[in-house]
Amino acid sequence: TVFDGNIRQLPDITRFFRDNAADLTLVSFQMQADTGRGVLRERADEITQDSVVAAISNGFGTEIDFNTAQIGHSHCNRFGVVAVAGQRAVCTLSNKALFHDVLDTFAEVEPHVDSYLKFHRSALRAAVRRPWLAMRALGHCAVLGWRLGRDLIRARGRVHRLSILVHNFMDAENLECERCESCVFMVVTGKGPMSMCAHNAERDRHLLAPEKLNDFWWDPATGEMKSTPQAGALRDVPVKRKKGLDKVRALESRRAG
Repeated sequence: TVFDGNIRQLPDITRFFRDNAADLTLVSFQMQADTGRGVLRERADEITQDSVVAAISNGFGTEIDFNTAQIGHSHCNRFGVVAVAGQRAVCTLSNKALFHDVLDTFAEVEPHVDSYLKFHRSALRAAVRRPWLAMRALGHCAVLGWRLGRDLIRARGRVHRLSILVHNFMDAENLECERCESCVFMVVTGKGPMSMCAHNAERDRHLLAPEKLNDFWWDPATGEMKSTPQAGALRDVPVKRKKGLDKVRALESRRAG
């Protein structure tokens, strides 16, 4: 989580991820927001998608393109990929036209949901169908290898791929319909998938809804079995079982009393 207390340490932690890329496949930077469930409220003006992206690029020692591959709404997610050899990283999605041509070709040769499980077969089919595109892709890989330079030699040709995601949650009081509808970070509820931000804004209503078990109703707020689906009040929950902001308020009330 990126918040006021660690924003200046972002380049250092990013360098740590770069140097340990052999043991990682994905790192996610989630920006502080007043989601309704935590104790942090409004974040500092210096924490923006652009400032976080700049700090990440600084740590990796290379400018990373976070606009080539889109995942969900652009105001919610920014996605980048780097290739790492030794202590040097290069952005692999620097050629936007090539990326989209390859993506379109893969969709043609393997239009299945689980095609990522058959990558090598799909790549061979794509190369046979569009040899000129395969040559462009190989040329791009050669350029990346050249940019990795001596680090690639010292790493004996071992290159590690690291995906980077920057996720910008919305404040509970400022949800945007368009972003909620295009959410790719959803929570499964009894009424179907729901945007994580929308779920956070009404978290207690979803998590504390009574559940029917045989002839009785289980109340998540109190842990009791009842004959009717009547939810208990949060005030009845012991302090040690409270979470986030609700727990902070309970502790403050206890100290004041």
